[in-house]
Amino acid sequence: MIEAWNDFLNAFFGLGEIGFGAEDVEFTFARGMPPWGWALVVAAACAIALATYAHLAAKRSARLSLAPLRALALVVIAILAAGPQLQRQPLETVRDTTLVLVDRSASLTIADDNEQQPPRARDEAIRSLITANEPTWQAVSAAKDLRWFGFDANAFALDATESAAPTLEEPTGRATRLGAAIRQALDASAGRPTSALVVMSDGRSADTVTRDLIRRLTASRTPVFVAPVGSPEPLADIAIARVEHPASVFPGDLTPIRVSLEASGPEGERVAGGTLRLVDDATGDVIAEQPVTPSEIESDEPIVLLGKAESPGRQPWRVVFEPAGDDLITSNNAAAAPLVAVDRPLRVLYLDGYPRWEHRYLKNLLMRESSIIALTALIATDRSYTQEGNETLGALPNTPEDWAPFDIVILGDIRAEALGRSQLESLREHIVSRGAGLLLIGGPAAMPAAWHATPMGPLLPMRATATAGGAGVEPWRSPVTLRPTADAERLGVISVVADRAPGANPRSVPSPASASALPADILDPSLGWTRLQWAQRIDPSAVKPAVSVLAEAVAAGGDGNESAPVILSMRTGAGRVAYVGADELWRWRYGRGEELYERFWLPLVRSLGRESLARGESGVSLTVNPSVAELAQPVSVALDLFDPALIDAIGATTTVRVGRPASNDDSTPDAKLDRLSTDAATVTLTRDPTAGATRVRYTGLWTPSATGDYEATAADPALSSITQPARAVVISPNDELRRPQTDHAALRALAEATGGAVLTPETLAQLPDLLPNRSRLEPGPREVVTLWDRWQPLAVLIALLVVEWVGRRLIKLA
Repeated sequence: MIEAWNDFLNAFFGLGEIGFGAEDVEFTFARGMPPWGWALVVAAACAIALATYAHLAAKRSARLSLAPLRALALVVIAILAAGPQLQRQPLETVRDTTLVLVDRSASLTIADDNEQQPPRARDEAIRSLITANEPTWQAVSAAKDLRWFGFDANAFALDATESAAPTLEEPTGRATRLGAAIRQALDASAGRPTSALVVMSDGRSADTVTRDLIRRLTASRTPVFVAPVGSPEPLADIAIARVEHPASVFPGDLTPIRVSLEASGPEGERVAGGTLRLVDDATGDVIAEQPVTPSEIESDEPIVLLGKAESPGRQPWRVVFEPAGDDLITSNNAAAAPLVAVDRPLRVLYLDGYPRWEHRYLKNLLMRESSIIALTALIATDRSYTQEGNETLGALPNTPEDWAPFDIVILGDIRAEALGRSQLESLREHIVSRGAGLLLIGGPAAMPAAWHATPMGPLLPMRATATAGGAGVEPWRSPVTLRPTADAERLGVISVVADRAPGANPRSVPSPASASALPADILDPSLGWTRLQWAQRIDPSAVKPAVSVLAEAVAAGGDGNESAPVILSMRTGAGRVAYVGADELWRWRYGRGEELYERFWLPLVRSLGRESLARGESGVSLTVNPSVAELAQPVSVALDLFDPALIDAIGATTTVRVGRPASNDDSTPDAKLDRLSTDAATVTLTRDPTAGATRVRYTGLWTPSATGDYEATAADPALSSITQPARAVVISPNDELRRPQTDHAALRALAEATGGAVLTPETLAQLPDLLPNRSRLEPGPREVVTLWDRWQPLAVLIALLVVEWVGRRLIKLA
């Protein structure tokens, strides 16, 4: 009966698939009412119809037969107004998604995958996993939505081809954050069921997969399948982490190149040693080399190579480390160490209080040295003076401009009263702001006791104390010998090294590992001439922080354990100060003639002049601080002008370009290292009103966006040709290649924690069978067939109205 009625209605309305009695189809109203509402509609229709015919002049039977027709017509109108319709809500299957994360960090360039010989790069292993398993990816893609992501520090979508394999760019990411990449991939697929994650990586990550992320994966029943690449066991690696060297040197000087090595590898396993070399890229000559032990690599102390620049101009030096054993990465075993050898005389002003023996011999040494222009003077307490030297001193310097020509100022045992307060203040400004060197030579009369309370007091490397005569020093009561320290060797000063082996490169300088590598006769008090009859005993507790002890005085009659600092060095502002607490080094001439005396004083004096070389005679100094900077951290760029003509020519601002060197192939002596790549950044520097009276300083900030070697050059045409470039190295604390070892254990732990598995090249084909089915049914778009707008309901309504009208005509009511 019901089926027949449904068939009749379907035929009457001309309905098809969506009709009365069809599965999942229901009859509804677009503007529905509750049942009591429809009851009110029917009651109202009946009441209206009865009221319409109640008082008409016609037979009762006729009125009772026509009133229902009108009531029925009103009900039909109400039904059509409610919008009768048939609707069906279908269910659709939502396919689950499989997310594949492919590591694209720089560590994939490391060739440590021993599945093939020679070992292939990790990136090649990943590409092989993808291309060799295309049927697997096609099977996964047929059953699930397959989405590919690359990741390094962040996840990013990959374009997949028709074969369901992605297009991979070269791995260049400088950091890996696996936890963040998984979180970002899940967020990108939010709202859809996720079947599983597949991670192809070496496991090395700067972050960890947190417990919250593990809980999120397990709560959503999303396993992680991992496909590790690279060596299953971490391999050791030794890298050159940092190279520090002066920007400018004098030809023939011992130049210290400080090299910091960084070792990484399996915990508890010691790395092998190796050999560190300083090489001239222009000629291929080995300038210096030194064997390096495992303990030296693991130490925080830098290793120092000492080299000489034989000719002026650009020196394209490079530091190369040759490991004694296996090394994971060879590309990080070399680093550039370019510098410029400036062939100009060093201008030295030597002031002393009386003609002691040390003054006489040191004065003569400075005057006969061809690379030094020396002016010397003995100053009496009444400020009268007598002078000698290569040039004549017209008057004692009194203003900053008077001190400006001198790269180094040497003060002997002179009373502070011999110089006026304004002279001392301008001298201090010359050292601190202009980067000049200051050499102080102690003596029994005034140095350093009379200088603590003067404007030069802050430049003394020791504090005044209640003991040691109140000056922080007192004379030794017995003869002493001089024992240089490792700091002296690292700075390339006080270097009395062993003779070269026959046939050795004349440019090479042995790099002593400790003071014991010096000639034994220097440390032997029995020779007599090695005994210094007078020296100052500097209280170690009085030595200021950050001061380097370059040599110790050792009691000649003891067992070598009684010692105290005697030669000190420290940086102060832009300059450097050295203090020598002995004035009997001239006695060394009795043993080796002038050789040892020269080799003590000349490297020490010339090392103090290196800071002024960066400024040179141009009156311009460009600095970058820190010189070893971290990625995305602000770096201070400062330009100092000392020349009044330049100060007047430059306005309130100037610009500096900072970028990578575009070329390092020009080996001409006068080549400038200021050619930058086209993407160099332009930094605007503004005048600093707080700079000292002897200079004008412009400062600004530069934020590096990539790691590597950078140079800063002056962009102003008035400065670019006379300004030495400043160099900086930008590193990333999370640099991918600082710890390049694989971490397969972390990948296995991730798979176990989430219910996944480790996939090998042999088992990757089983992936379609391992993936769980997370697809689900969800309501699809609703399908509606309206009935009120068809001709059939309208025909029924018209028929009712026509029948009523005909009836009214028959009973004479119309």
